[in-house]
Amino acid sequence: MEGSYPNHLISIPRSVVSLKHYFQVHDQPFTRSAIYLVLLALLVTVVGVVVGLASYFRDAPRKAEARAKTLAKKLAAVTFEDGKAKAEGEQPRVLWEELQPDARAPQAQHAGDAEAEPKRRAPRSLVLAVDTTGEGASLEKAAESAGCVLSQRIIVFGPSAVRSFARAAKPGEKDTEEAIPYAEADKLAKLRPLVEAGGGEMPEPKVENGVAKFDLEDRKIHVLVHSAELMLLVNTTAKDLGAEQAQWAAMRDDPAMGPPEFLVLVTDSGVLLKAFYEKAPRAWKFADHPDADAAAVAEWVASTARQVQAENLKRGLLPTVVQMMLFLCVELFFVALVSSIAGLIVNGATHAGLAYGELLTIAIYAVTPARLVLPILLAIAQIEASWMWVLPFAVGMAYAGLGTHHTSLALERAGAPAM
Repeated sequence: MEGSYPNHLISIPRSVVSLKHYFQVHDQPFTRSAIYLVLLALLVTVVGVVVGLASYFRDAPRKAEARAKTLAKKLAAVTFEDGKAKAEGEQPRVLWEELQPDARAPQAQHAGDAEAEPKRRAPRSLVLAVDTTGEGASLEKAAESAGCVLSQRIIVFGPSAVRSFARAAKPGEKDTEEAIPYAEADKLAKLRPLVEAGGGEMPEPKVENGVAKFDLEDRKIHVLVHSAELMLLVNTTAKDLGAEQAQWAAMRDDPAMGPPEFLVLVTDSGVLLKAFYEKAPRAWKFADHPDADAAAVAEWVASTARQVQAENLKRGLLPTVVQMMLFLCVELFFVALVSSIAGLIVNGATHAGLAYGELLTIAIYAVTPARLVLPILLAIAQIEASWMWVLPFAVGMAYAGLGTHHTSLALERAGAPAM
């Protein structure tokens, strides 16, 4: 069949509706099969991105409207008058926390114990805070009151050394990190004032053979201090981690410690909205809107957050597509490898004598219905379940087995046994 192989674009629908197609491509050069796999990965990526963007832009207005209504209710605790805002009570404080859509409610440590601390706090997508005191109100103080601040300095007591990390104080400067072995007592002593100034106490581990032992639970990242100035961590895992690695590990264990997508602060003179992926906050001044009320502030926050999300999507679209496509190439090839098992079984049962390269080519084309058509059908049917990850493998193996069987029959009828 050399020189008569179907066009790759034609192969996409034929791989779904015609078993005859598998016979037509089974003996083609593997480079041609690899090119088809890449084109399929590109198509799956494009379909996924288009569906995702369409879903986002369809749902975004509705979600922004619902967010604005909730924000307006929470902002009832703030009085807006004569271009100023005022709130009573302790400040800064959190007025509202919006959990991420897929976040689960925190679970107590002991069933039935309402007073128990939760094992994990749910991650947050938006935090609304208020500080109308006019005394140095800032996003950093608001984040600290919400427990999601990124500290300027991170000190991690690890198994073999203490790591001290300092964020750059000015734009253009670089972050610095230093690893101090426990044997260097003089350098460790210099950290004590930093720890105590940040409101913590210097851990005193027992060091044996260069390895530190702490009177804390093993295999955890313990958070001793978490403030705008200092994050003090104790790493009782067996692995030495960099300061930022330890910080993100702690945030993985307690997702609410991580920065929310949006941090909103209502001050006496205006509103600040900071997305964690943007360097500078967006501002809305009451002086420019003297008739501002809770509804107007809520509408600005919701619409600005939606705008920031859309801008971030546009900026990251191309890198996301490239990353998705590279990942999908690996994923599709893995599904094809698994699906080829069915081809091997059928090949052995029918004594077709197909080489493994031919079976793998059949499996690569069998990935088309498994990974392109199946997700579309499931999305249309709105079926979601944890077991769905097995479906692409099941469908791929079914098509690979049927394609191999049809190919063996076609070869038998043609009287040309495969080699």
